[in-house]
Amino acid sequence: MERARQAVGALALRLALALVAAASGAGVAAATSAALTAERAETGADQAAACRVVDDAAWRAATTTAFRDVTPNAHAVRNGAVTITSQMAASILSLAHAAPPRKGAVLSWRWSARGALNPADLSKIGADDRIGAVMVGFAPKLEAMSRWERLKRRLQTRIAGEAAPWRVIAYTWAGAQARAADVLRSPHLPEQHMIKVLRRGIDAGEQTASVDPFADYRTLFGAAPPPISSISILVDTDDTDSAIRLTLRDLCLPV
Repeated sequence: MERARQAVGALALRLALALVAAASGAGVAAATSAALTAERAETGADQAAACRVVDDAAWRAATTTAFRDVTPNAHAVRNGAVTITSQMAASILSLAHAAPPRKGAVLSWRWSARGALNPADLSKIGADDRIGAVMVGFAPKLEAMSRWERLKRRLQTRIAGEAAPWRVIAYTWAGAQARAADVLRSPHLPEQHMIKVLRRGIDAGEQTASVDPFADYRTLFGAAPPPISSISILVDTDDTDSAIRLTLRDLCLPV
């Protein structure tokens, strides 16, 4: 882990696109390709998992219809740390990142937050604010889609572009009063977006999160996982008139 932090510092990384729905465009892909250059290895008890750190310039602010009429968050990115300030606001930072399915893939980061999130309910539209979420977008597998799913995909790409992910897992830091299970379907896109709660409530400490998106995809969607296509960060306080400052650092992506 220390070597990874040194690598981040040495590359002078700068963190800061589109809902997972708008991680598109040749410019983003080109910036990301140049950005994702530093690779590290983390050795666990049973195996080593390779991942890549992220260049600050790879991040882009999202343009998504979900928050079209909402005040966007303020964000700053420096040396591998993303700081998002949200006061009755909501928006997404995203980057294009391609990673093929593999066993033991690791996505990890450290996060901390200040402020207060008023009572929220992740299962209800209009009440589903959260302290933060790291959202993993998965590419569509057209050959495995039903006729109805292909139609939905065509409609999706008209709105969000060809690079929009088909399915999403949102690893979520929920409010202390969030009334929801640890795993639930998004009320906005229940068949395509799943929420997995990792933390609840503001506390003073910084914590490390480490997840296996491909294993979670099998569990949550009941199917073989497709490649990852994007990684996004969401802070959402507009529904509950709340104020949050989230800091996320040392994001390491599966390769």
